[in-house]
Amino acid sequence: MKLSMKIFLAVFLSSSLAGIAVGLMLYRLARDTREREYLSYYHREIRLLSLSFQALERSSDTLALNAAQVLHERIKGNRPLPSETELTKLASALGVSHLQIADKTGTYLRATDGPGGRNLFLYCPEYKDFFTGKLTRVQTPVIPSAETDTLMKYTLIPSDNRKYVLGVSTDFGFITQFVSEMTQKDPNLERVDFVSPSGRSLGSVIKKHDDIVDLKAPRMTVSDSIPAINADCCECRVKNLTRGDEGFSYHVLATVSLKGFEKDVLQLRWKFGATVLLIILFSFLIARAVTDLILRKLRRISSTIEEVSNTGDFSKKVPLDPESDDELDNLSLRFNQMFDRLKSSQDKIIEAQRVEAQASMAAQVAHDIRSPLTSMGLALSQLRRRLGEQAAMLLDSDSITTDSLSAVASGIERVTGIVKKLSADHSQEKESTSSVETPKLALLDQIIYEIVQETQIKMQRPERLEVTGFSPVHEIWGVVQVHEIQSAVSNILNNALEATEGDQAVKVSIEIDKKKLILTIQDDGVGIPPENLEKIFERKFTAGKPQGTGLGLYQAKAAIEWNDGKITVDSKPGNGSRFTLTLPIEKTPNWVARSIELPATGNLVIADDDPTILTRWKKRVSEIGAYPVTYCTSVADLRRHFSTAQIPENTVLISDQNLGDGKGLEFIAERGFKANTYLCTSVYESPVIQERVQKLGIKLIPKPWIDMVEWKKDQGTQS
Repeated sequence: MKLSMKIFLAVFLSSSLAGIAVGLMLYRLARDTREREYLSYYHREIRLLSLSFQALERSSDTLALNAAQVLHERIKGNRPLPSETELTKLASALGVSHLQIADKTGTYLRATDGPGGRNLFLYCPEYKDFFTGKLTRVQTPVIPSAETDTLMKYTLIPSDNRKYVLGVSTDFGFITQFVSEMTQKDPNLERVDFVSPSGRSLGSVIKKHDDIVDLKAPRMTVSDSIPAINADCCECRVKNLTRGDEGFSYHVLATVSLKGFEKDVLQLRWKFGATVLLIILFSFLIARAVTDLILRKLRRISSTIEEVSNTGDFSKKVPLDPESDDELDNLSLRFNQMFDRLKSSQDKIIEAQRVEAQASMAAQVAHDIRSPLTSMGLALSQLRRRLGEQAAMLLDSDSITTDSLSAVASGIERVTGIVKKLSADHSQEKESTSSVETPKLALLDQIIYEIVQETQIKMQRPERLEVTGFSPVHEIWGVVQVHEIQSAVSNILNNALEATEGDQAVKVSIEIDKKKLILTIQDDGVGIPPENLEKIFERKFTAGKPQGTGLGLYQAKAAIEWNDGKITVDSKPGNGSRFTLTLPIEKTPNWVARSIELPATGNLVIADDDPTILTRWKKRVSEIGAYPVTYCTSVADLRRHFSTAQIPENTVLISDQNLGDGKGLEFIAERGFKANTYLCTSVYESPVIQERVQKLGIKLIPKPWIDMVEWKKDQGTQS
């Protein structure tokens, strides 16, 4: 079978079946709606009949009660009872069927509806309560008469002296006529019956039409229940008109012919059949049109593919219909884009090879400079140690030398971190994983100030860098990636310096806003053009720097945001730029010591292998006056001092972590130091160090805090 026939049949059959299904659904919906309307209509009609009967019953009760009151007044006091002739005239005048008078024995003394001698109490023994005062009025529903089986309503009241019971009867034999008049205009109502709860007929209407001859014709029954005004009827129970203790009510049963409904349904079927034929015709026309359209587009695609295959000219394009946007047009568009993607894929391959080459080169550079960096670090340590041994007082008095050495040490540490990252990036790139620096709890203001200090040292005119907001003692904690944040600050600060010249200043300031540190770097340089302002954080975007890679600000933004921070820029050409960095801060941990507790009497032991640090401690110890102090420079010195197994009482130990021949924490853990023990280290941001300090129950003092930590003696003595 050809593709064209397959397409035609698919469209034709699917559209035809869908149309027929929708038509069938609408037919069923219309049929069900008509059925509900038909049933609802006759429910309303029977309900209207019931309500009309209720209104008629109320009117009859009112008329009967008025007649009873007239008879009551007629024999009030000791007046003589009227004769049956007088009662007949009175009943006719009052518009009721009959009047009766019974005495205390229940015997009818006077009655217009039959011979006397009948007993009232046979109809209901409870009627005796009229003479005791328990009953004051009884009005029965429509019930059959005991004598004639005529449908009657009875109203009974006592006389004023309670010697007689006065009765009023209303003939309801007109129920059949009433129902007939209410239903005669509807040919579908074949029969209506009024019955008591026990099923006894109270009246019925049976219509006889010449056209109703089919006993198998469809019919339905509609019923309604009419609670009697006086449902608790003793006489009804005696005459077995109710079921058990059930109250009296009227039941209306109507038999309705469904011929009218079937006629409507037949019309719906004809309409549905006509609709199906129209659907099939339209489906045929639509299938032809869709098949022609699809084949026309497929022929254009096939022709273009054949032409490209024969000529090898990838510039050929499948003609597109600008007013159409279906799947075949998208297929044509994808075909036209295929050759552009081939070129794009080729460019990406070349770029990937170039990036791989750069990564390999970076890894090689990292490998090559790792050894020189290690040598520089060792040389710097030896230089600081030798200067401390030979001229400790020089470092203490010359802050420039101290700051320079600290800046060099910080720079070497940061470059070492960059080298490790380059090596990790290259090795993990090959393993299809990502390298992410572990966040650390560190002093935010210090790691930022280290970059500022490093920048000032390498500047020819350091006064151009105006620094404000930094405290002499750094104490703002935060959980960050230390090297990533330092690289971000360094990139932004270097860009600011490169954008200025001459006497133009670069201002660096920090401030605390609730739980955030806000760093502002502002320059008076040329500013950033508006068209570049939204692009400066994009990868590989660079402007105004011939050797720029376009990675500095991109990596800075990524680093700040990775650490739950935010970076914004405000710049106008000619007015400079202002970069604002926001980073979350943390509370000072409770295991970080801001003061050193000294017993009133005791021994202070300070261990550090750096002479310059020991010199600073000696200067601090001089502030507390005469206090026994021992200085150690190695773990071996500590072992000799604490040669006994028992730790001397009231001993305060302040130890560095790296003591040359061992680790301070290892010695503290080995000897079981806890109270009055402090680890003073420059690697305080190490998660391993922080975890062990907490586990051992000792305190941590960052080395930058040596000059600010407080001495606290017992008995309130404090320096």
